[in-house]
Amino acid sequence: MGFSADTLHDRVAIVTGASQGIGRAIAVELARVGAHVVVTSRRAEALEPVATAVRAEGRRALAVACDVGDARQVDHAVVRTVETFGRIDILVNNAGYRIRSPLEDLPRSEWDAMVATNLTGVFLFSQAVGRVMIRQRAGKIITVTSTAGRTGSRGMAAYAAAKAGAAVLMQSMGAEWAKYGILVNAVAPGPVETEGVLEVWKTPAMIAQAARACRSSVWAARKRSRGRSSSSRRIRRAS
Repeated sequence: MGFSADTLHDRVAIVTGASQGIGRAIAVELARVGAHVVVTSRRAEALEPVATAVRAEGRRALAVACDVGDARQVDHAVVRTVETFGRIDILVNNAGYRIRSPLEDLPRSEWDAMVATNLTGVFLFSQAVGRVMIRQRAGKIITVTSTAGRTGSRGMAAYAAAKAGAAVLMQSMGAEWAKYGILVNAVAPGPVETEGVLEVWKTPAMIAQAARACRSSVWAARKRSRGRSSSSRRIRRAS
């Protein structure tokens, strides 16, 4: 199905973690298909260029500095959105935080920080926006989780656990709020080369690990190919 410039004509969307990467791309794309967009991030100075990009698509934009793990800041962002636009049609929970650390060395403070952003923040924003959508009897909530939340991830146990929790939260939320006309979904991308991911992954050790994995994959593919060729020759001789 294609999307046009009026697919989401005059809908109002909030995108968390919108200052860079996936969040920025989502915000701009929502504007391109007709939505007015509220962009949030902890870094206020990084939001205005995104708001400018939204306006360049002919849509209205509102930039609100917000730590998704802080209930007061979340409530403030939702109130400002309603005061400015009168409604909320779409929420994209995209804000995320990650570090790499062996589990035995992971500081409790880092565990708490990842849970606060990746799970509690999803709960707080969804709850605050959900109350608005319940009154409207309509709305859509999309949360960006991760494949790590399905399979686990070495060196990223806290991140994976929080993302798994967010995915199950979406399942529960969807079951509870369907009666209000609220559609709830989670999207679980794998690694995407964004600024935030590169901060974690693009270290000398991780580059070397990726190179080893690539060489192993090439070797395995060649081995499978040789095996198929040998089988084909045996089949031809047998026939």
